[in-house]
Amino acid sequence: AVDPAEPAHEAALRGGFPKRRLVTLDALDEGFTGGVAGLPGAESCILPLAWTERLEPRALELLVARRALVAGRGMRALGLFAAFAWTVSTFLVATLLPGGGAATVAEFVTASAWFGLLSFVGLLVLPTPSRAAARAADAAIAGERPDDAPRLEGVLAALDRLQDDEPERPDGVERIFHPIPSLGSRRRALLQPRTGPSTWHLARTAIYLSIAGLNPLHRLVHCNVGRPELWVFLPADG
Repeated sequence: AVDPAEPAHEAALRGGFPKRRLVTLDALDEGFTGGVAGLPGAESCILPLAWTERLEPRALELLVARRALVAGRGMRALGLFAAFAWTVSTFLVATLLPGGGAATVAEFVTASAWFGLLSFVGLLVLPTPSRAAARAADAAIAGERPDDAPRLEGVLAALDRLQDDEPERPDGVERIFHPIPSLGSRRRALLQPRTGPSTWHLARTAIYLSIAGLNPLHRLVHCNVGRPELWVFLPADG
């Protein structure tokens, strides 16, 4: 960790995070996006140092404001709660499946194996509400700051080039494997914004929490396998 540069400090103040709750991290992996950390109501914004060097101050401010919005409107808290509920409920189900339990080591290992299978099911179903939440966050910040809507599209395009660099994906591939919508999908969604409860980062938070059941998926999913800098903060949607 390094002390945030002054432009990042200024962006945090304008974007909605207190200055003391902005942290920049110097990562070698350009796929590192940081994220929002901490308990609801006392979140911190983690930014890659590279962003403070590559993005203009207004663009950086917009990204910080977007993260402040998902925290302030409860979208992140709802995502955390849903991911925790998914993790606990699926592990409880795993203990009830044949051979599973928590009374002996053998039962726990079997339950962990079942939990791994159920977590894989989560990889298939949880990206859908996660994509919806990403699009809702885009629409919310664009609605709150309409003058910055064109800038938002440019920022999202710049971040996409640092991530998968896939502006468009086949619908089937995106539906199953990608909790972050493609750039084209996000642009189209800005034209028809939808409202409603949003579980921000549900899929990726559930992946992280799955380590509690001795599940290695948080290090094996396609976006971060062999990339240890992404094991805690999986690539985010902005």
